Amino acid sequence: MWLSGAMVSYPLGTTTSGTVKNMIECRDRYARIFNQKVVDAIDRQRFETLFANYQGVMIGRGEVWISGVCRDKKCERGYDVRITRVNN
Repeated sequence: MWLSGAMVSYPLGTTTSGTVKNMIECRDRYARIFNQKVVDAIDRQRFETLFANYQGVMIGRGEVWISGVCRDKKCERGYDVRITRVNN
């Protein structure tokens, strides 16, 4: 499974890979960040069982969090949906 680094909000917090500062670090540590536990959680997730709260949308049992991320500081240009946390 390949997730584009553009789908991630940086810096990205992870539990086993520390903070990932940018797309280059994400690519270099990809296999460790998106390990089998994370990939399996994504593969098993079904829309009807997603959990959402003020932090965003949770995949699996919190392996991946997704949220809207503002395109600018005041969020005047809208937002993009990005991966904001990986608990691997």
